[in-house]
Amino acid sequence: MYTTLSFKGWIPTCSGGGLSFSNFGACQNPDSISSNVHDNNFRYVITYQKRELSDVVLPLKQILTKKIFGLDSTFWFLCLAKRPIKYEKSSARMQGTIYLFHRKSMWRGPAEKLVKKAQEKLEEYSSGCIKQYFDEDYNLLQEKIKSFSSFVIDFELRRSGVATLTYSATANHGTSVDAINLPNNPKERQSDIHYITSQMFFFLRDISHHHIHHESTDDNIVRLYPFDGNDDYSWRCETTIELLRKLLLYKKCNSEKIFNDSMGLIPYLKYFLKISKKETEKTIHPEIDMEILESAILAAQQTNKRKSLSSSAEKESILNWLVGGIGLILSTIGLSQVARIKPPEETSGFLLFMTSHMISHTIETIGVVAGLILSALIWFSVIEPREWSVIRGAVKIMFAFRQQSLSALIILMSLLGYVIFIAWLSKIFA
Repeated sequence: MYTTLSFKGWIPTCSGGGLSFSNFGACQNPDSISSNVHDNNFRYVITYQKRELSDVVLPLKQILTKKIFGLDSTFWFLCLAKRPIKYEKSSARMQGTIYLFHRKSMWRGPAEKLVKKAQEKLEEYSSGCIKQYFDEDYNLLQEKIKSFSSFVIDFELRRSGVATLTYSATANHGTSVDAINLPNNPKERQSDIHYITSQMFFFLRDISHHHIHHESTDDNIVRLYPFDGNDDYSWRCETTIELLRKLLLYKKCNSEKIFNDSMGLIPYLKYFLKISKKETEKTIHPEIDMEILESAILAAQQTNKRKSLSSSAEKESILNWLVGGIGLILSTIGLSQVARIKPPEETSGFLLFMTSHMISHTIETIGVVAGLILSALIWFSVIEPREWSVIRGAVKIMFAFRQQSLSALIILMSLLGYVIFIAWLSKIFA
């Protein structure tokens, strides 16, 4: 049975001085409630955050996840941390504890009141030695808050972004009676601890890292890896591979925005390789020639721009013809309806039928025309549906299926669309 498990991960930073502990605790996605107060010698931080951890693709998922699946997807995270100010740069670190509350009833009430009371006292500090002023309250809060929480992790965060998170069965003794029940099977237990600790790592990342070179919604830029206490090299190689994989994935896309995101990851990768080589005194594998990599991304970007420019005139011309043709049809329908002009005898019967049908079914006609325009805008990449949250959600659902199930789903949807189309034609020509 595992009594202690350690994990390591890297919180992205690319500045020469590393992470800024003066801003530690502040987060805007989602908002955190933070108190970060210090004197010339010591710093205390108390910050908590409500986080939605459900991947369910539903509107109002906080409500519907519980109603439909019977699951609570809202969690509260609390971080208590402190550090001496006068550290040498090479050993600058923040140490503390992260608490997880997986039910609203565990957080709302005594736990929240204890935290807010401690924050109020910390914010009232004005002068003198802050350690003498607040250390007893800090230790008392640590002692009391554990009995309301469901999971506890100790952490150490260096200015370089290297974070070590440690699970201890002893530290988790005395947590809430409603705490998470871990399985007895050692392998399953380790897997569950790794997963829960990863969520706490993401919380730590968000309150200590500001999204400068990538989107705040990009959660998979870094991961947390098991650490045996000795091998400080393997997890760095895995992190390098993950950053490189993400960078190359961006490179393959044709979106200008995604290309910019790809270029934004390069400073992170450069800095991580630099600090890893310094801290391990080894070359991190895979070895990467950053100049060649950056040149390859820029070359791909230029190629994409040339292709886009060469086809833009053609796309614009076709789109103009399409919109103009649709406008002409609608104008003709409107004119015919107002003027009541009798068509010539040699006019095509099909054309007369379609004109009459469009006049008598104005709403349906507008819907079809709008659909054609939208399809054209998507086809010619004027708009990017991949940026819509509903499309991203649908893609998540599709990838949740196995290959066979996905193929069956596509075939079923195609058949359903075909049946609807035939029924619509039958209604028109009935």
